[in-house]
Amino acid sequence: MIIDYLDIHYARRRMIPADADAAWQARMWDRFFDLYVMEKQGKIVEDNLRPVEARDPYGVAKAKEAIAKSYAIFEAKLGNTSWALGDDYSIVDCAASPALFYANCAVPIGKTTPKLEAYYQRLVRRPSYFRALKEAEPFFHWVPMDVKPRLPVG
Repeated sequence: MIIDYLDIHYARRRMIPADADAAWQARMWDRFFDLYVMEKQGKIVEDNLRPVEARDPYGVAKAKEAIAKSYAIFEAKLGNTSWALGDDYSIVDCAASPALFYANCAVPIGKTTPKLEAYYQRLVRRPSYFRALKEAEPFFHWVPMDVKPRLPVG
């Protein structure tokens, strides 16, 4: 995969752990965020682009349910570390950042998942990601969701 090539030859800091056991976990959690959070929130966005008479309330409800379940699964995985796999920022955190940012508009991360909430706050406040969000902010109004994305406060 191209990520492996870039990680080995160009990254200042490895995004995929060198340890084989940690590497498969990184890839699994990367896929988790793409398939169980980002894809589900995409269903909600797609539904908002449809004409009202063609919308799928049942499908949206199932997507929101899947996102909430995903939050609970990741909440159980999170320990007392800064990032998903420990104290080093990794490919998992890269996948989690946009997935959680947009999913949070459809299914707010709540008090039932305090570790996930703290992790999310670290993600959106990470200087490089916050800078990207700040640059994207003028376009947030184009996101076809009932609750528009917004920058973290405080």
